Amino acid sequence: MQYAPRLDLPYVGKLRALTIGHNNMGDGPDWHLLMVEVAEEGEDGAEGPVTRFICNKWIGLGHPDPDSGAVEGVLQRTLRPGGEDPRLEMTDYRVGWAGGARVN
Repeated sequence: MQYAPRLDLPYVGKLRALTIGHNNMGDGPDWHLLMVEVAEEGEDGAEGPVTRFICNKWIGLGHPDPDSGAVEGVLQRTLRPGGEDPRLEMTDYRVGWAGGARVN
């Protein structure tokens, strides 16, 4: 499931980090965060440059955290700008085949 809320917030300058998390409330509160995209909006309403904050990890207590080593997981993450869109990652495949001559 993809959830992409849009928040209209005042300009605070260039972001050097972004912290995102939740309070672990409700049924199945863990969620996987692929990335956060922040776009500046020009005075004409057109979307300006987009800054990506890549995460591609779980936020919640049901998944071990590979960064901190916390077995129980984490409820928040601080992300730094940069990185490629993880949806663009390609998988390398090796295809092998054997052929032979056919005689009629």
